[in-house]
Amino acid sequence: MNIAYISNIDIPGSTAISEQVLNSLSALSARSSHTFTLIVPRYAGKKCTTHDVNTYYGLDKAVNIKFFNYFSFLSPKTKKRIHAFLAPLYCTFKGYDLLYTRHQAILFFCLLFGKRTIFETYRIDINFSARYYLWRHFCYSHKKLFGIVTHSKIALDAFVTAGIDKKKIFVAYNGCGEIKPAETDTRRDYRNRLGIREHCTVLGYIGRIGTMKQTDVILHIAARFPQLSVLIVGGATRKEDDTAFDNLVRKLDLKNVIRTGVVKPCEVHNYLSASDILIIPPSSVPMFKSGKTVLPLKTFLYLAASKPIIAPDLPDISEILTHQETAVLVDPENFEDTITKLKELLNDTHMQTQLSEKCRETAKKFTWSARAEKIEDFINIQNRRLNT
Repeated sequence: MNIAYISNIDIPGSTAISEQVLNSLSALSARSSHTFTLIVPRYAGKKCTTHDVNTYYGLDKAVNIKFFNYFSFLSPKTKKRIHAFLAPLYCTFKGYDLLYTRHQAILFFCLLFGKRTIFETYRIDINFSARYYLWRHFCYSHKKLFGIVTHSKIALDAFVTAGIDKKKIFVAYNGCGEIKPAETDTRRDYRNRLGIREHCTVLGYIGRIGTMKQTDVILHIAARFPQLSVLIVGGATRKEDDTAFDNLVRKLDLKNVIRTGVVKPCEVHNYLSASDILIIPPSSVPMFKSGKTVLPLKTFLYLAASKPIIAPDLPDISEILTHQETAVLVDPENFEDTITKLKELLNDTHMQTQLSEKCRETAKKFTWSARAEKIEDFINIQNRRLNT
C-alpha cells in the first residue's frame, strides 16, 4: 500500500515527537513492504532538504518527505491549522491507500474526506476530557478509522473504556537505536567539554525542561547531592519555563548543574555516555495532572544507554522498567524516598553494574526495527480483517 504519514511537526527539530516520527518512519521504510511518505509543513527559516533532515536525525534509512510550502507571513499555529485541512485533501486527490497521523485535527479531516486512517498516540486525556467530546463522537465511530496505535497498555485501556473495539487497538512501545558503549576517549572528551572532573559521578537528564515535566525536582535533588554533577540536556519550549528553571538554579545556589541546551538527536548518545546515572523526574504530575506525558521516549533511550535509571514508580513506567532489575523505582509522592534510594544506589557499585547489564539486555527488545515489524503486522492484519 501507498501510505501517507501526515504530521505538523517542525523538522529538523529536537522535540521528542519529531524524533519519534522520523525514527519510526525510517524503520518502517527499511522493513515494510508498504511505501511511506511523510507530509509536513515547511516553517519559516527552514529551507532544509530531505537529505538534511535525514542527516540531522542520524537515520539508518532515509525517509521520503514532502514539504508543503505556505505563505511565510503565516504564524506556525496558522500553518498547522491549514495543513490539517489541506494535507488530507491532497492525499485524497493523490489516491493514497492509507493515511497515518498522530494529530487529532488531522485525523478529523482524514476521516471527513472518507480516507482510511490509522491514529497513533501516547495520550490518555483525549479519552475522558470534555474538550474532546465532539471529536471522540465523530472519530471513534467512523467506519474509516482503520486502527489505533498506542504507546502503552494504559493508553490502550483508556481507548477501550471510551468505547473503541479492542481489536482495532494495538500497543507499539517506542524504541531506540543501538547505542554502543562510547569509546573511553569520546566519554572523556565530552566530560572535558562540559567541565566535569574525570572521577565525578554524573546524574543525567535528557529531555524538555518545564513545569509539566517537573524538572525542578531534579534541581532539588542536585541541592541535596552537591558532590554530583547534574547534567541537563535539552531546553524549554516556553521562554517562561526556561527562565523559571534558571531562576531556581540561582535561588538554590547550585554550582553542580550543567545545561547544554538543545542538541541534535544524533548527538544525544554522547551525553548519555558522559552520564553515570540517568533520571526521569520522580513525579506523578506529568502523567496524572496533564495526561500528556505517558511513558516518555527517554525511557527507551536510557535503556539503550545501559546506565542505572532512577524513575517514578508509576503504571506507565512500570510497563517497561522493573524495580531493582532495570531501574530504581521511587515513590513519586515522597521526595525523601528518592533521596534515600539514590544515596543507596550511589553507594552500591554492584547494583549499578547489575542494572546496567539488565538495561542493555532489555533494550534489545525495544528497537525501532522491532517496533516497525509489529506495526507492519498490525496494518496487514487490519487490512485483511476490513477487506473480509
